[in-house]
Amino acid sequence: MKKLILGLDIGITSVGWGIIDLNDNDIVDAGVRIFPERTAAENVSRRSYRSARRLLRRKQQRIKDLKAYLKKIGIINSDFQYLDNPYHIRVKGLTEKLSNDDLATALLSICNRRGASFKIVEDDVEKAKDAASTKTIISKNEKILKEKNLYISEYLVSKLDNGENIRGVDNVFKSQTYEKELNAILKNQDLDSNTITEIKNIIFRKREYYEGPGSIKSPTPYGRYYIEDGKIKFCDLIEKMRGKCSVYPDQLRAPKMSYSAELFNFLNDLNNLTVDGNKITTEQKKELIEKLNKKSKITPTQLKKFLKADDISGFRVNKNYEPLLTELTGYKIIKKTVEDNHLDKEIYENKDYVDSIIEILTRLKGIDERKIELSNLNQNLFTENVTNVLANISGITGYHALSFKALRNMIPELIETNENQMQILTRTGLLKSKKEDMKGLKNIPFDEETVLSPVAKRSINEAIKVINAIRKRYGELDSIIIEMPRDRNSEDRRKRIQDEQRFGEVLNTEIEELVKGMNVRLNAKLRRKLRLYKEQDGKCLYSGDPIDLHTLIYDDSAYDIDHIIPISISFDDSMANKVVVKSDYNRLKSNLTPFLFFQSGKAYGWNFNEFETYVKDLQKRKLINRKKLKYLLEKRNITKYDVMKEFINRNLVDTRYASRVILNTLTEYFRVNSISTTVHTIRGSLTSIFRKVTQIDKNRDESYHHHAIDALIVASMKKMNYINDILAFKVDNYGNVISKDTGEIVEIINENEFFDPELLKFIVKLREIGNKDNTFISISHKVDKKPNRQLMDDTLYGVKNYDGTNYRIAKYTDIYGQDGIKVANLILNGDDDKLLIKQHDPKSYELLKKIVQEYSYDKKISPFALYKEQHGYIRKYSKNGNGPIIKSLKFKYEKLGNHVDITHKYMKDYKEPRVIMLHPRPYRTDFYVNNKGEYKFVTIRYIDIKKCKDNYVIDKDKYLEYKKTKGIDENFQFAFSLHTNEIVEIHKLEKDKLTIIEGRFLGTGNDKTNLIELKGINREFQKRGFVTIGKKITKIQKYHVDILGKKYKVLKEDLQLIL
Repeated sequence: MKKLILGLDIGITSVGWGIIDLNDNDIVDAGVRIFPERTAAENVSRRSYRSARRLLRRKQQRIKDLKAYLKKIGIINSDFQYLDNPYHIRVKGLTEKLSNDDLATALLSICNRRGASFKIVEDDVEKAKDAASTKTIISKNEKILKEKNLYISEYLVSKLDNGENIRGVDNVFKSQTYEKELNAILKNQDLDSNTITEIKNIIFRKREYYEGPGSIKSPTPYGRYYIEDGKIKFCDLIEKMRGKCSVYPDQLRAPKMSYSAELFNFLNDLNNLTVDGNKITTEQKKELIEKLNKKSKITPTQLKKFLKADDISGFRVNKNYEPLLTELTGYKIIKKTVEDNHLDKEIYENKDYVDSIIEILTRLKGIDERKIELSNLNQNLFTENVTNVLANISGITGYHALSFKALRNMIPELIETNENQMQILTRTGLLKSKKEDMKGLKNIPFDEETVLSPVAKRSINEAIKVINAIRKRYGELDSIIIEMPRDRNSEDRRKRIQDEQRFGEVLNTEIEELVKGMNVRLNAKLRRKLRLYKEQDGKCLYSGDPIDLHTLIYDDSAYDIDHIIPISISFDDSMANKVVVKSDYNRLKSNLTPFLFFQSGKAYGWNFNEFETYVKDLQKRKLINRKKLKYLLEKRNITKYDVMKEFINRNLVDTRYASRVILNTLTEYFRVNSISTTVHTIRGSLTSIFRKVTQIDKNRDESYHHHAIDALIVASMKKMNYINDILAFKVDNYGNVISKDTGEIVEIINENEFFDPELLKFIVKLREIGNKDNTFISISHKVDKKPNRQLMDDTLYGVKNYDGTNYRIAKYTDIYGQDGIKVANLILNGDDDKLLIKQHDPKSYELLKKIVQEYSYDKKISPFALYKEQHGYIRKYSKNGNGPIIKSLKFKYEKLGNHVDITHKYMKDYKEPRVIMLHPRPYRTDFYVNNKGEYKFVTIRYIDIKKCKDNYVIDKDKYLEYKKTKGIDENFQFAFSLHTNEIVEIHKLEKDKLTIIEGRFLGTGNDKTNLIELKGINREFQKRGFVTIGKKITKIQKYHVDILGKKYKVLKEDLQLIL
């Protein structure tokens, strides 16, 4: 009977899988599932662009409305032209009556730039920094105005006269300061109070932050008002995005910084701890809560002192393996704010008030709306002064997985019992309903409501699909072993790799400097020894003797690299667990820790106290890190359960949240359905150890196969009896770890035993399977058929018409930098007609041309930069020589091609395009074939798809128009549609030679030239290829590929216009 083990290597954009049969040592199957990274950044980017476009449209609408009102009251007519010197006009208006055109120009100038207002609290760290920076600039500008007794226009005119810039973030002022200037100007005009009020209302009208986009008159799926079943409905935006409780699905999640949530987490931390073999008592927990209420924080060291404990295990740890305890962060912020502002202590002493305040501050970001809800808590206590102080608190963000109802029900249980959150939920049956939902299901479900990052959610979802497909093909499995990615996303991975490379470069330089002039060839092993030599400051840590550098380099057997904590216990092969020591001392130490080695009497040389003083000094001098220091000074019995469990949880078993999610999902499914499959999650460091030992390279450039090889290595861990025992360990009455199968105490094994020769031989075999040309490993790509994606490139482009032709307009942003060289080349090469300044401002253009002709340059420095060094910035031509500074130049980029005209959103009564967006993205490509075997295609873009009730529909009229344009008549029959990542095989006959091209379809490359874009199936970093669909193409075959990578020919497909 087969004993199938499934290994999974779950990555950011891939799931590698491999199946081995433990009984006959066979590799059964392997493959890789590839999918795009799902990031929150994509949504943020889309929201940001959408928000910017809305702001621009609203500004345009305000200007439009102001012009309409000024026209209505007779100040301007249809022939009005905005004047060129608005700031000078505004200065004039401060002291005298303006002409109608001057007044309109002044008002429209203020309407266009009306200053900044800060009516919301920014909790995002980066945005908060930006906001703080902007506030600093505003404060500086406001101070200048106050000291010099100036209005904004007066200050800006003085800057203009000095040739300084008046745009950008350095010239931002408060909205109130603009309003002050507007009042001063309007005071000198013959306008009645109603007119003045209306003008001010139009200029300074502002949608409140919490209102979001849309309105009851203009509902939108992104706003508070939306359409459902043909009716306009209302919802609170924050509540709309807020998740539901994991225990009580009808309850909203509580703020994670609320007092109840953080107290719950603190008590859960305490109940996970073991103190000198015992648990923390109820009375101790109550005392600790009192201390926490006073200090808001108890450190692990303070806890140890309070409990008078020698040893505490079970702490959560940070990335530096330092122990953690939950703090009352939200409570601390409220308490400090109350005390600093001398408010009533009842506000923080009443924990229900604290929860309510945190709830309001998390849910609402508008200061005014916060004040209203805070005052409703208790109008006698939460006075106007109190609500104003509390409403301005920032840094309160995020939600817990549980609701207040669940938290408050479980807090007494956490105090009275020693059970943690999961144990309480299991005992009380609160999780029973979700688990029971899995009973009888054919496939393992994935809970989309699980609180995970978008990256982790997609990865786990794809992994579960792979597991379901494997169970369908091979039946139930003996075990599933899972390795999760160490990085949260591709950006984290990129930064980590860059940091590692930088560190490696510095280290290599130092090591090469160390052996300079010694005529030595540095291999990887010697580099490691020399690195450890530097870390240890040239001393053997077990003997205390100096390490002879010459001997270290030229006698390989004189010094060994030793694992401080035996690798069979620590599962840590990093440099933090290694020292370079005399070979004879290494043999004496054997499988002991340094402390036990010194205690054993085998050590000669220095004693443990001298050793401890020395290694602490190394850490103080930052030669070694805290993790290595902890390993070196480990005093506990590493064979005991508590200690071994700590090492297992830290370095073997993956206990991170995302790993627990998939582990719990699979374990519960198998349990409720009485399936005997066991599931384990392990850290990537273990497979990395065996990769290094067997010298299997992980070349990401070669192919996707390395993911499957990793998965097979993960599965092969079950071949090691020792690791098998560790993964399924039991504990006897004396705290010893015993084998589940034999009942014997699990002994520490040495390094040679740990690296089982049979296992290493098996892993070495995987090299051949990993060959990039090998067909054993199946590759499957996630096909993108989602119809409601981003329509096109986010950027807005300007268009101008010259001589009857529309051109897309671009800008050289800095003529004093590299852009200036490009401008000079246009002028010298006779291509200067592209520059808009030549047509619109000929005199200024002649000045630029003269500079280019007079200032020779070597194509590395802009002639305008050379001019600037001698004369300052170039200015536009004016009679007094004081025209605006020229820094950028617009030019005709290209004739207008494929685009989407959105002029109507920004300008009125324009028939020609003036504002466009480019690159409408293709959704799919439909192929047609006639009886002669000729192929043609139609490209469907996302912009061609409309939402119609519950479906997405392709516009039929447009589709028929596209077919007509491409010459697809009744002689052509629909063949198939290709979406991104579908597999296609193309037969091309050229000069009697048949070429077969197989690839992954990316999309239409060029509709006009009938070009499609393909990419390889098995490799990640591979150039895209283009194929022209013309008369040389004799056959196109589409394939369907299942999730495990098996290909099926598509023989017939129906045209789908309803998606």
